[in-house]
Amino acid sequence: MDLANRGLLLVWTDVDPAVESDFNAWYDSDHVRERVSGIPGVVRGRRFVAYRGAPKYLAAYDMSSAAVMTSAPYLALRGARDPDSLYFIPRFRNTRKLVGTITAGEERAEGSVSALAIPSRAPEALRPHMREVVVPRTLALPGIVAVRFAECDPDIVAKTRGLNPRTGDRFLDCVLMIEATSDQALAAALAGIEQEPFVREAPASDAAVRMQFRYGMHASAAPST
Repeated sequence: MDLANRGLLLVWTDVDPAVESDFNAWYDSDHVRERVSGIPGVVRGRRFVAYRGAPKYLAAYDMSSAAVMTSAPYLALRGARDPDSLYFIPRFRNTRKLVGTITAGEERAEGSVSALAIPSRAPEALRPHMREVVVPRTLALPGIVAVRFAECDPDIVAKTRGLNPRTGDRFLDCVLMIEATSDQALAAALAGIEQEPFVREAPASDAAVRMQFRYGMHASAAPST
């Protein structure tokens, strides 16, 4: 499946250890579900847990388009936080976000492991190389089932940033996300990615982080007519 022009929201964070267990219970039972079930255009929500690198937790929401993040249902949910959200969200730590659009990517399946890399160069300069070289070359490797290159939409960030009960988040310009069937397959893909200048030039804090799949939730299919 070609992923170009799909919306993507990544919320990548640590959390106050004192509330970590309750944070996971809330995220697993309520937080993802209310977005996937309650907002038209959110087609899937997934969670990952880092086993190499940090931050520790990643929530990834796939959308029919980035415009979903400025739709009335989405803005209403963001503007009227429930008590649990108001309790847990301010306890996020080291939070990074990608709010925008997939400009190059393909998904053949959902991987059991994933990696995020933060390129050091401007997304518009990287876009042709991602489309023509990085995405197809990485997908050709054994065990690689999905690759996404997503870019920030600054207009959406500007419209929604004030709805966050927490300040200090880092909004990423772009992200490369790779999914694989095993850690060995993911490591082989990253060995090639890490030779790219846009990774070699990045700060050490932006080195690729490997994550284990925690769970996923798909939106219900629309009833046939």
